[in-house]
Parts: sequence; structure tokens; C-alpha cells
Amino acid sequence: MRAKSFILLALAAVAALSCSVREDDMIFTGGTVSFKATLADAPFTKTVLQSDGSVYWSPGDAINLFYGATGSARLDADNTEPAAQTSFTGTLEGFVPDGSSYFWAVYPYNEANSFDGSAVTLTLPAVQTAVAGTFADDLFVTMAHSQDYTLQFYNVCGGVKFSVAGEGIKYVTFKGNSDEILAGKVKVGLDEEGKPQVKEVVDGKKEIRVDAPGGGTFETGKWYYVVAFPDTLASGYTMSFYDEKLLAERIESKTVTIKRSVWGKLTEADDVAITATKWLTFTSEGTTTISLLNQGDNAPVLYYSTDHTNWTQWDYSELTFTSSAPLYLCGDNPGGFCPSVTKYSKFVGSGSKFSVSGDIMSLLSYDKDIKEIPCDYCFGHMFDRCKLLTKAPDLPATTLAPGCYFEMFHGCESLETAPVLPATRLYNWSYAYMFQGCSNLNYVKCLAEDIDTISTYYWLDAVKSSGTFVKASGMTGWSSGESGIPAGWTIENAE
Repeated sequence: MRAKSFILLALAAVAALSCSVREDDMIFTGGTVSFKATLADAPFTKTVLQSDGSVYWSPGDAINLFYGATGSARLDADNTEPAAQTSFTGTLEGFVPDGSSYFWAVYPYNEANSFDGSAVTLTLPAVQTAVAGTFADDLFVTMAHSQDYTLQFYNVCGGVKFSVAGEGIKYVTFKGNSDEILAGKVKVGLDEEGKPQVKEVVDGKKEIRVDAPGGGTFETGKWYYVVAFPDTLASGYTMSFYDEKLLAERIESKTVTIKRSVWGKLTEADDVAITATKWLTFTSEGTTTISLLNQGDNAPVLYYSTDHTNWTQWDYSELTFTSSAPLYLCGDNPGGFCPSVTKYSKFVGSGSKFSVSGDIMSLLSYDKDIKEIPCDYCFGHMFDRCKLLTKAPDLPATTLAPGCYFEMFHGCESLETAPVLPATRLYNWSYAYMFQGCSNLNYVKCLAEDIDTISTYYWLDAVKSSGTFVKASGMTGWSSGESGIPAGWTIENAE
């Protein structure tokens, strides 16, 4: 497996044609006018991409032309075969050319496109259909601005050029990790160089979906495109590959810039290799099978290995490990493993009893040392009713979030010792129902100094009737009972 980086490839611009066009180059026949159109960006300006990298106008192409204060018209291409230059012809109602007014033109034509005197309102679809080696007609938005009858079209968008390594991929999604606007309805004006630039978002979309051609699957060895508005993706991007379920996910956390008329190249984008430095180790007393149950549309990015060197992205189907062959698991979920109390994921096991060791935060990052939980309910329900679990992973976070361990080990009847809980401040529901129903649990070490009954609501309900509770030295705020320290337990101070 090979990790491919997101490289933005600069595209060379062709020399601009002369803007000097004679009056008799216009065609007036019964109110009809003709504009000569050329492509000012290369090589990926139009939908017809030639084998040598050049681009041609297609027969049947049409553009919006805006003129005067409120005038607009549809102009249609005159060419009958693909051509590098063509003329667009139509009728401009009630317009008398004066040589000083500007024309604004947009490809592709859309009846909904409009002009307010300084910017064109247009839409880039957030759901796109791929075409191998080129673009669908409605995707590649270009714009021209001219005082005469030659229109030089410049790309409005940029994006990603990608290929896939795996079979059966039906669609791909692409989004910025900081929820940047990538598609939708916007107003496009001109930058200081006279090139198209998004000036205002009217109805933005944060994720682009690209469907395989013809409702089928993407072919290996072919190039496809994600078309997006230019922007800086401050926290990188996430590109996901699906059939009916998630097959692979590529996450780049470094800042990435989508530039106008530039395509980042991702070869075999679904072929993801990682180098993990931390993971969870699942060890069975005999033979155990686990899967991941996702509630809502939660879909954490997880990788598994049998040698903690070669990693495969997990599709949540059953994995088996034995007493002599442990399973290793890590993840890449910087925003959290679970985002809400109703949208979560939990492990389901069958077979022999098993233990889990290692840092739970390795499910958020396989190569970073994290001590702060990033979202509410981050690990909620993770081992809920997992009766075979005998040992829990480490919970080293010192900065928590509301509900972060909500029902995390609820009903784990084989668990006797709780993981050390080092956080000194708790938030609402942080530990609520955390060990409820752990009928054999008899040891808890919790160093919290700032708590209330909401943060530990019924967290030790129905645990073993006798046990040891180690608390922070000097901490006097614990109540007695299922929402505090169980009655009948011995209380000790931490050293």
C-alpha cells in the first residue's frame, strides 16, 4: 500500500488573444449577434478533453450572456464538431452597442444564472456525476468579461483529480475538515487581475459527492474529478469511498489550498497506508469475534492489524482474535469517536472473554498523544453490555467533555477493575451510567476534585456490594451511593 500526498499542480496559461475585434466581426442578421469564444486557461477548461491535453468546445454548448443594466440572453455554439475556438450566437434584445459597456458570460448556460451589475450568481452542483478522463457538462464553470466581441473564458473552480485502486466503489465524498464551502450557489465577480473570484456565498454546500458514471462503479486506472470552489482548507480534507457502506477514507490534516484552475492529483486515492505508533490490543482467553455496531450514521475511521505494522481500514464486519493471535485497533477521528448521545458506535463481542489494553485515545489519533477529549459523548456506549470484557483500556484524558464516557462500560459484568480516571474536573454526564450494572466491579480510582451528582449520575449503580474506592487526597465532595461512592466500599486516599 502506498500513501499518496495531495499535490497541487500548477497549470500553464495560454497566451491571451487580442481583444481588438473589428465591428464587422459581429454578425447582425435580424437582431442576431455573434461572439468569438476562446479558452484562456489550459488544459482543463472544458468538458471535451483531448488525448494531447488540449480542450475543445463541444457542439451544443451554450452560455449565459449578460449585457447592459439588466439584459441577458442565451447564446449557442456554432461549431458542429469539437473545436478549440467557436462562435456563440444569439439575440440581444434592446441593446445598442456603444463600445464602453461590458459583457459578462458564463459557461455552462443555466436559466437560473443572474447578474447584479458586478457579479454573476451561479451554482456548482454538490452532487456530481463523474466522467472518466474529463468533466460532466454541468460541472466545469467558466466565466468571461469583455468590452468587445471576443470572450476569453477563465475557470471559476479547481479541485481534485483522482484514481482508485479498489473495485466496487460507487461514490466518493470530499469535504474540508473545517466545514469550508466547496459548492452551491455563490456570487462570482473579478479579482484584482480580472480573473473570476467567489465574492459571496448565497447557499453553500460543505460536502461534494461524486457518483460513478452511469450508476456503476469507478474503474481502476482511470482519472476522475472533484470540482470545487477555490478555498483554503485550514484543517485539511476528508475523502471517503463507498459502495453501500464506507470502504476507505483518506484524511489529510495539513492545510490544503484549492486554487482556481488547479487540480490536486491523488493516485489510487482509496489506497491508504498508515504508520501507527499507538493502538488498542484485544486479547482473548480463547477465541473471540468482535464487530462494530453503528447507531445513526456514525462511521468512525478505524484500522486493524495482526502485527501492528500492516494496517487495513475496518469496514466494521466481524474480526476474530485468539489467545495466541491478538488483534490491534487504532483510528483517525480527531473530531471524536461518537458525536452525540444518539449517534454512536459500540463494540459487540461473542465467544470467549477478552481484555483490551492500551490508550483509548488511539482511536482518535494513531500517531499523536492526546489528553483532551474533543467532543461531547465522545466514547459514549463504546462497550455497552459487553459481558465478555474483563479488562478496560486506559482512559488517560485529563480534560473531559460532557457525556464523554456516558454508559461506556454499562453492563460489563466481567469487569472487576475500572481504568484509572485522572481528570480532576468533571462535566455534566461525563461519567453518567459509566459502570452501571458492572456487577463484579470492586475497584475504582478516581482523582476528580470538581464534581456534582449530574456528572456521576448512577455511574456505580448495581456494582459489587463491597470494594475499594481511591479518591483524590483532600477531596470531600463525594456523596454516598450509586451516584457517588457505593455504600459498603472502603475509601482510600490516593498517594
